[in-house]
Amino acid sequence: MNQHNESVGTSSEFRNSQPWDPDQPTRDNEHVSSGTVPHLLRQLTGEVTSLFTKEVSLARAELRETVSGIKTGLVSLTSGSIVLLAGVIVLLMAAVYGLAEVMALWLAALIVGGVVSAIGLSMVAVGKRKLDADVLKPQRSIDAVKEDRAAMKAAVTGGRP
Repeated sequence: MNQHNESVGTSSEFRNSQPWDPDQPTRDNEHVSSGTVPHLLRQLTGEVTSLFTKEVSLARAELRETVSGIKTGLVSLTSGSIVLLAGVIVLLMAAVYGLAEVMALWLAALIVGGVVSAIGLSMVAVGKRKLDADVLKPQRSIDAVKEDRAAMKAAVTGGRP
């Protein structure tokens, strides 16, 4: 308790103390840097610039890390797709050989190939529709820009057509 009072000081010391002067050392022998407004603004500008630069560097590092992760994921996805394709081909061959037990081999291959081709064509058609230019067009954004443009034009012309 006694140490606490010494570090804080007594009320009489507080009343008799001089007003705070930024150029005078503090109790811990620290000088307060020049407290002028222009100096503080320069310091603030420098710190904001430094902070912005560091944030941009951090964003670049995170982006590089993300791109690296995407590359790794794409390599895994591609290699897995190749292995999966090989497995599907073997399964299709097994289906042909299974059907060949009850019909001619050429007919079994024709049936399996026709069914797989039909499935593949339908999948391509669905994918093509999803990638159609009209579907990919950001229609809501285009409409909003048109509305903004019309509102600005009306504001400039005073509502005249």
